[in-house]
Amino acid sequence: MKFPILLAVLLPLVCSAQPAGSLILPESPRVMGMGGAYVGLADDPMSGIVNPAGLRSLKKLGTDFFFAKSSPSGPDHFCFALANPSTEKGSPVAMGVWSQGLISDDDRKFYVPYAALSYELARFLGLGLVTRFPYVATKVDSEKSRWETVADVSARLTVSTIEAGAAVERCFGGAQFVARRLRAGAAFASQQGIAVSYEWRALETDRRFDFHYESSHWGAELPVGKYVALRGGYAHAERTHFAAGLAVGVLRGGWRVETACEFPASGKGRTRWAAGLNYRL
Repeated sequence: MKFPILLAVLLPLVCSAQPAGSLILPESPRVMGMGGAYVGLADDPMSGIVNPAGLRSLKKLGTDFFFAKSSPSGPDHFCFALANPSTEKGSPVAMGVWSQGLISDDDRKFYVPYAALSYELARFLGLGLVTRFPYVATKVDSEKSRWETVADVSARLTVSTIEAGAAVERCFGGAQFVARRLRAGAAFASQQGIAVSYEWRALETDRRFDFHYESSHWGAELPVGKYVALRGGYAHAERTHFAAGLAVGVLRGGWRVETACEFPASGKGRTRWAAGLNYRL
């Protein structure tokens, strides 16, 4: 039996101005352009970061590279991902490794190796596990430099054109600089490439597995011919944001360029934008 091997590497991220020097997840132009509503859709190399159960949906070799920036102050991302599930028809097993680097505004530096595994329990259900090993180094107090072990579990359900996903992020491990979050969502994805998705996020309280509402996210993706895809999104939290995105290139295979922008509804607050280059067989 031939098992697929997925190998993905994320180039280091350089980020700043994060609350309390927290470790954050990167967002590709596609994720950003759809308002962050991704955990249910999860079907590209970024799946291994947000919802590793989605790795089983990868069917062809693909690479993602993107740069994201926030203003007036916020995270700057440099990311690269390479995914190869080995067979065009997919397989019950998919694996991956990633690396992440982050520099916060309080002189903390994070180095984070990842290892992920996805298993197709049934034709309609996949389970995922990603283990993170964040290392924090600080110039202020070297004694606080340490390794942590954090694991995320996830699931992805597919019934016809309806997909649902959930991920419990960093619920196993004691990393104080890593938020403990539940992401759950659903998506509609047609064979023509039209996608509509929703995601609900909650933060864990001091009690384990006691989650309180954090934010809601809506997103849509619409292909225009063979070479253009339009994206839009909306995120409702303490501050409401709108998002818009564009992909130009061969959508089903070949090279394409992606861009996205997220801006506050009130006109005040953080604005983010991202640009990326992708390749699909």
